Amino acid sequence: MGTSSHGNRFYHHDADTQLVSKRISTVTNSNELRVSITAQRGNFSLDIDHTFPSQSVTAVIGPNGAGKTTLLESVAGLLPTARGVIARGDTELLNTSSKRRVFVPPHVRRTALLRQKPQLFPHMTIGSNIAFGPESQGCDKNTVTKIVQHWAERLDLTDFLTRYPSQLSGGQQQRASLARALASRPETLLLDEPTTALDVNAATLFRRIVKEQIIDVLVTTILVTHTVEDVIGLADHVLVVDHGKVAHCGRTAQVLEEPRSTFVADFAGVNYLHGTASDDSINVDGIALHSSTSTAYGDALTAFPPTAVTLLPSTDYISPSQWTSRIVSIDARLFGFAIEVEQPRGLYAYVDLPYFHQYGFAVGDSVSLSVDPKVVRIYPR
Repeated sequence: MGTSSHGNRFYHHDADTQLVSKRISTVTNSNELRVSITAQRGNFSLDIDHTFPSQSVTAVIGPNGAGKTTLLESVAGLLPTARGVIARGDTELLNTSSKRRVFVPPHVRRTALLRQKPQLFPHMTIGSNIAFGPESQGCDKNTVTKIVQHWAERLDLTDFLTRYPSQLSGGQQQRASLARALASRPETLLLDEPTTALDVNAATLFRRIVKEQIIDVLVTTILVTHTVEDVIGLADHVLVVDHGKVAHCGRTAQVLEEPRSTFVADFAGVNYLHGTASDDSINVDGIALHSSTSTAYGDALTAFPPTAVTLLPSTDYISPSQWTSRIVSIDARLFGFAIEVEQPRGLYAYVDLPYFHQYGFAVGDSVSLSVDPKVVRIYPR
């Protein structure tokens, strides 16, 4: 039986137009972040064992209550119930398993946490907020001034240095929060849903700025997000967390193109079906789907975007690559509609507004379908 996924945006990876920036080749493993901890928060338990690659961006995704923010706060040193080991390279930040217990306080961990809502000091100007970190680290006045000017220029905040946070927009405040975080020269940057509270334009601008700065400073970054644009635009790797444990991890393209759960498929906005594979085809609910890029045998999964599905009014002639089904639901989407069909159960096609109105599709209509084999992924379950 097939299961499905669909959403407002559909993930499709293309090596020539990949949004994730390529990292500078000087990356080493000297500062990889090892997190092997358990933590308790009320009735919730976190049990994570994962190594975050040095000087790259790892997006952490998962359902609400999966433990994403608990993970960030543990790494930042803000959760006293955390037990186990957190180490950046050879430097231990937490070790409760050895005789010589280690706990590095949050303010000296060289770790910066940027939350969903900007947490600037409201009684201080933007310039003073950016200066806070370098001043706390003992930098002299001239050095602090240069650091503030540097980050103000890089994040387009020069005109706001004498203003207070309440005088800035949400997007400007978030940029100021990022400037303050990076001015302290962190070795680990933690981003907790940084674009959630921003409008579309501000989120796009903030995402572009974050990508530019992270590429330049090469800081190991953990990004918690519910937004697929954040993942595609920023992340090199994805860690999927569910019920406090690691469910899946890998390179961004691999995780989104070959989802291992309905949650990830919904997140990426792709069809996600279960069937029996034989070489380059998979039988799902009696329908054979073909792939020109992948093969598998036996119990398998297939994933592809709804935009890969061609849907037409049913005709007398059906080619070997087509099949007929009925429309069971129609949901409005941005600039079009997601149309669910009866067979395979849970498969969605996406059609744009002109196409939809040209044929006047309605629930109960008989339609013919085909799927572009070039974007169909077949992989072992």
